[in-house]
Amino acid sequence: MKMIKFALDVTWVRHKIVGGTESFVNNLIKGFSDTEEQFELIIIAAKDNVHLFAQYCDDTRIKCLTAPIESKSVAKRIIWQNFKLSSFLLSAGITICLEPVYAKPILASRRIKWITVIHDLEALHFPENHSWATNRWLRLSWRNSAKTSDHVVCISNFVRNDIIAKYGIDEDRITTIYDPIIIDTDNQCEFSQVANKYNIAPNDYYYTVSKLNPHKNLTTLVKVFGEIKKRQIQELPCKLLISGVNGGMIDELHRIAKVCDIENELVLTGFVDDDVRNCLYVHAKAFLFPSIFEGFGMPPIEAICCNTPVVTTRCACIPEITQQLANYVDDPYSVDNWIEVMKNTTNKNEDFNMNPYIPENVALEYLKILRRMT
Repeated sequence: MKMIKFALDVTWVRHKIVGGTESFVNNLIKGFSDTEEQFELIIIAAKDNVHLFAQYCDDTRIKCLTAPIESKSVAKRIIWQNFKLSSFLLSAGITICLEPVYAKPILASRRIKWITVIHDLEALHFPENHSWATNRWLRLSWRNSAKTSDHVVCISNFVRNDIIAKYGIDEDRITTIYDPIIIDTDNQCEFSQVANKYNIAPNDYYYTVSKLNPHKNLTTLVKVFGEIKKRQIQELPCKLLISGVNGGMIDELHRIAKVCDIENELVLTGFVDDDVRNCLYVHAKAFLFPSIFEGFGMPPIEAICCNTPVVTTRCACIPEITQQLANYVDDPYSVDNWIEVMKNTTNKNEDFNMNPYIPENVALEYLKILRRMT
């Protein structure tokens, strides 16, 4: 097997801010480390996030190289990435770069082979979620990555079809590789820790993990629990915990909770560590995922790994990545539909096939593409 040297650009990672993409890139690096393949991986990190990736350098095949920028300075990082990253890579003798988000440089050197991961085209479908400037930048970046990358990786067939339809790229230049999932169900805090903090009991609350963005449809869930309380539906616990970084909807969710008279029944935990998240997954009556648009969606699979029943929508990629084994709401905005499915929730998790999401298997698929670039 031929030796390959390639870079992985993580200069964009802002810890506890970028959400699922941070989990994606960490899980992918872990997957590379889990393989027995021969390669040289150079992690291109920023000055203020390199410490997040130093742990992987215990593997002699993996090294960190610190770029002269900080991830927190978003504008400066974007400028550096587009104008300086190519020369930075070439000076280190690197001619293959894996961009794990849409950020292939606009002024990219042709001496470098670029493999870019596009996770979704969310802003094309929901431009109202972003400012005018952000929309313009995302559209420019996605088009540039799709049209000029040597190869594009997408994280579901839903995204692949979306990219092909939007940009008309050759199907031979785009490959679906599912996100790598790591969840250690043994890594749990004591339930008493979360019970006291959030006023919950085992199997007596519902849980979701989501960035607080409009297309995540969390407002519908709040209304569902308002109706559960109003109707006094005894078989459905009237307690909802939501974990995730803020996407600008905290005030709106609290406002709706107040109108629905469930201020005490709604808990926004913010970002939680893995041991807390896993504990909340395991002891929930069910995991609820009301999103109407996802490129992939790690949380439902994490919940399945914890053997927690999942209630979700039929939107976008969700039935694909949950392998048609969750409990599905036909109308994601219907309070009655949600309540009906929650009353009749079943657990089919034992039939779920985790192989496509195992980090080592995912990394091997990336290595196949990277080797084609040599």
